[in-house]
Amino acid sequence: MRRTIRRRSSSTTIEPTASSRCRGSARRAVSSANPVVLDGTAGGDAGWSPTVQIDATGIAHVAYVDANANNLKYVTDAPSAIPEIIDDGYRIVGTSVDGYPEPVFDFVGQDAGLVLPGGTHNDLVVYQDATTQELLLAQHQTNGTWMHTSIAGGTTPWPGAYGFFASASLHGTDVVMSTWVIDQPTGENWVEVFGHATSIQ
Repeated sequence: MRRTIRRRSSSTTIEPTASSRCRGSARRAVSSANPVVLDGTAGGDAGWSPTVQIDATGIAHVAYVDANANNLKYVTDAPSAIPEIIDDGYRIVGTSVDGYPEPVFDFVGQDAGLVLPGGTHNDLVVYQDATTQELLLAQHQTNGTWMHTSIAGGTTPWPGAYGFFASASLHGTDVVMSTWVIDQPTGENWVEVFGHATSIQ
């Protein structure tokens, strides 16, 4: 299934659309006939599970999953913008019998929510690590990197599966996040809300 992101020329509405093709790209459509590809060229498969916000200058900010690498990425439709990796899923989970770090690649980025506090390089993305069933928060830094914070889940004893349908909003300098939580062994599920102080630069 091909995923595209289309922006109507008559409004600031951005709508994810799907067609029957298997590979996808992240696109901004200045009109229905002239979409601009933001990522996913050369046979790539980008643009899954997009979340979009428009800043005060009219620039679209998009966080989405790159299905080729199973990572979470970010791009804007500003001229010459280059896609960035928010989280590539790379984790060190222990040490091998030979004493070397034991790496894994988690599945990250589904059900993301994007917040624009304003200013430069302040974007916040809340999302799921589906491997650890964890709710994560990433904040854009001035040097172009992303700082990651675990909000809930992924602990022992297991508290339930967090990160589903993640959403976020800004309240002052705090980001308020919600997630649907599933506890399959007990058959229970609920929505949980968190507040987290951020350093708005």
